[in-house]
Amino acid sequence: MSERPARLQGTDGVRGEVAAPGDERLRGVTPVEAYLRHNLITPGFVELYCYAFVEDLVATGLAKRGDEIVVGYDPRDRDRQLVRAAIEGIAKAGARPVNIGVMPTPGVGLYMIAAGASGAVVITASHNPADQNGIKLFLPAYGLKPFPPDDERLTARIYGLERGGLSSRPGSHQALDAAAKARGVFEKFFADASNSWLEESSDGFGDTLLVVDCANGALAELARPVFQNYGFGDIVMTGVAADGSVNANCGAGLLEGHERIGPDFISNAGVDFRTAEIIQALFHHGREMRAEIKRGGKRVSGAAFDADGDRFYRLEYDPFGDAVLVLSGDEIAYHQAWFIRRMLGESYNEASAFTTTVESDINAGVTAEALGFIPVSTAVGDKWLLREAACHLLGTYWEVLNNNIEDYEVLSRIEERSKRFADEPDLDAVKLIEYLAEAESIAVEHEIDIGRLSQNPELLTFAVGSEETGHAVTAGRISLPEEGKERVVYFGNGLKSALNLFAATRALAAELRGEEYYRRLHHPFEPGFKQTMPVYYTAREKLRAGSEVHVELESMLKREGAERLGGELEAELVRREEEPGMIYLAFNDTSSPDGEPLTRAAVFIRNSGTEEKTSIYLRGDRKYQEVLIELGEILVVALSGLMKRQEGAYARAEAAVLARLRDLGDATLQQLSDLLREVDPQRLLVEMSIKQRLLRAAGDKLALTELGQRIIEEHEGSSV
Repeated sequence: MSERPARLQGTDGVRGEVAAPGDERLRGVTPVEAYLRHNLITPGFVELYCYAFVEDLVATGLAKRGDEIVVGYDPRDRDRQLVRAAIEGIAKAGARPVNIGVMPTPGVGLYMIAAGASGAVVITASHNPADQNGIKLFLPAYGLKPFPPDDERLTARIYGLERGGLSSRPGSHQALDAAAKARGVFEKFFADASNSWLEESSDGFGDTLLVVDCANGALAELARPVFQNYGFGDIVMTGVAADGSVNANCGAGLLEGHERIGPDFISNAGVDFRTAEIIQALFHHGREMRAEIKRGGKRVSGAAFDADGDRFYRLEYDPFGDAVLVLSGDEIAYHQAWFIRRMLGESYNEASAFTTTVESDINAGVTAEALGFIPVSTAVGDKWLLREAACHLLGTYWEVLNNNIEDYEVLSRIEERSKRFADEPDLDAVKLIEYLAEAESIAVEHEIDIGRLSQNPELLTFAVGSEETGHAVTAGRISLPEEGKERVVYFGNGLKSALNLFAATRALAAELRGEEYYRRLHHPFEPGFKQTMPVYYTAREKLRAGSEVHVELESMLKREGAERLGGELEAELVRREEEPGMIYLAFNDTSSPDGEPLTRAAVFIRNSGTEEKTSIYLRGDRKYQEVLIELGEILVVALSGLMKRQEGAYARAEAAVLARLRDLGDATLQQLSDLLREVDPQRLLVEMSIKQRLLRAAGDKLALTELGQRIIEEHEGSSV
């Protein structure tokens, strides 16, 4: 096959379609080749991946043979074949697997730290459809995820082990069952009010009816008791099916790109939500109590998570507009930042960072800066938020040591580490863990309780990290195996984010009344324009930096962008070392008095790290909305011709549906059924209509949208 990628991993580990036994695509290929060629996840691939992970932990000094490695998962792996494969791979590598059962991803990381384990594996595909699964990894002690250099090292190890096979290697340890202990750690974390910004109260939210959507995932049994503990008494649970149907018409992923769902159950993006259980419940209860909500006596709120519990979207029934308001990660992050300033008062650190990714609304960082935060933008992926958080924690450690040590030689060592750290932009996670551990070791030598002192809000400089898609990262604290010891930790934790936000919006409600409260809740800052246009079933490897496709798309973006916005703004191609395959074009206003360019709009193309798709992202001031959409659609049409994975079943089915509708004008599902036999029909139609907006409803039939028509006409005779 063609040259193999240096990294198997995407934004967060690996994900793909779970191969059924006997799948023809597995014939004559290794598990790694099945993943590379067809994006298939098999038990053999999971076993090899987890074996290599342990080998890498040992080789880098993060673990020893016989150490414990935690395994948790979401419910989609119904017969646990992938979980068993992960456990087998860990055991064959000489580590002791610890099975903690169904557990949210942040809960897996929390238990790893609390138990002193040397790593953790999560079998999940997060917000992806139920027919997909994957592997997320946590490195020990601080809950970091591997960075690209770590991924490359692990990938090379997997390639080296691939042909040898693991079937003949015996497992050296039986799996330990620690599900009850892990649940106890999770509950203890949330019982600590400092981890939620809320005081425990039996009636703290007695005026709120809360609708919770667990995406049929890992929070299905865990969310209710946590919310009850903080005074939510009237709770309606949705998305709690135990049949493995994660994210099926439910969960945070369903809400991406939607900011308001109107009284007809149609969103601002034209999507019908009449079959979404959480939306049905919000309208039902909201309308039932509408008069009381208007008077301020009641509220009807929603909390939507994804299958592995690391993402969260907030919803609210607006009685004045008879609508459901959707708060994405950008609004959630801003509310939390506002509340941090209010909560900390004079102890607030003026060096605090408000960290978002390039996917976020441009105006979020601008308005956070007006609050007094330092805006920071990272590449996409919560691992980059975690990296920023860990770097800030390291700075806090150095500050604590400087404030408490008088030994000049030790302080010089700290200064040397600080300079070395600052000079390593490609720092891998292993080195960052070493620096953090060294600081803690120095603290022990000098009898300094660095875990307690590092919780001082005047020293913590990582305020909020957030992805637009619902990951939010803030400081928490957890007890360590050593009695009386604690550590500041950071995780993308959907449930913690929800509690943080309810604390913030309760404070907001104390200041505002009526319609003004709902306006400020929904739009805490003046929103810019943001839209994402995905193209599904792409051969993502084609977008690697320097490839023919990469060069062509970059040239097209620069040319088309300059033609449409170049007269008013200056186009600048921005390179990001964290994600070299991303093509990012910023449109800057250079007319400011201080001469500093201000980004007014941006268009970028990047692969999803978690799904088989490539997307065009449009961000900017609302005045550029129409021209950005025009530019985005040009790029969607181009991507559809350049990057479709032609051998894929979904790509073939999509092309056939487009061609059939071009010929017939419109068609019922029955008339299309012969084209959908190799795929999950519901998934394909959702991804073609709701996600890509290639199809529209025409009564009881489907028809092409204008964009769908353009794509089929542009690529007539090709596979698209």
